[in-house]
Amino acid sequence: MQQVSWASMVCMAGAGLLAVGTPVVLILVLARKKLFGWKPLLLGMAGFFVFALVLEQLLHTLVLRNSFLLNNVWAYSTYGALAAGVFEEVGRYCVILLFLKKQLTYKSALSYGVGHAGMEALAVGAIAAVNNIALSVLVNSGMAQQILAAQLPQQTVDTLIAQLTQTAPALFLLGGVERMLTFPIHMALTMLVFAAVRNKDVRYLLGAILLHALLDFPAAMFQKGMLSLPIVYGWVLLFVAAGVYVVFAARRWFFAEEGQRPAAQP
Repeated sequence: MQQVSWASMVCMAGAGLLAVGTPVVLILVLARKKLFGWKPLLLGMAGFFVFALVLEQLLHTLVLRNSFLLNNVWAYSTYGALAAGVFEEVGRYCVILLFLKKQLTYKSALSYGVGHAGMEALAVGAIAAVNNIALSVLVNSGMAQQILAAQLPQQTVDTLIAQLTQTAPALFLLGGVERMLTFPIHMALTMLVFAAVRNKDVRYLLGAILLHALLDFPAAMFQKGMLSLPIVYGWVLLFVAAGVYVVFAARRWFFAEEGQRPAAQP
């Protein structure tokens, strides 16, 4: 009987802890530095939920019936990257414009970015980790085939079990690391969208959409087997480094008039 290793299950739990723990740690650090607000944090979470998890998914349900998109790697990757960029960044812009127009501060931008990335980490990372652990327990108990086959096609059940039993443990943990790496990127993109609202300059918003799409494009290519995982993560790390720089520099670029001492460069 196929079994999910304990190492895999430990790595699944580790991924879940990273997804949940990263926003908690960032909230505590920002609160200690008096750079945290609950309102922008919760709005960031709500904005991601509505625009990325509801509206964007509705569009995918309609558009991804198109065989041309599904069978053309470049069209699929371009569509996926642009959809993520448009929905998440326009969503950010709408929420900030409607609910934070009088709180366009560095503190609000940091908190909103953590909320947006935190909701993504919970929805994508933490829930996936819990699901993987629950399915692994079923597989190891020998009940997976019996329970899952009543709800899913047999081929889908076999694929799920194969993924859980044959995937290297470290790859499960990598999912949590990926969620952790997205935080500086989303915080930096939030800075750009805040700048778009503060300066009444849509070019910052367009820049955020383009950067988000460029970030996601290699991941979509990976899904189609066109790029290797190391290349995708190398690309992500470039954005992480740029994101960290922007988060610190944005205080000087966009919020200097707040009278706060500029943060040190990382």
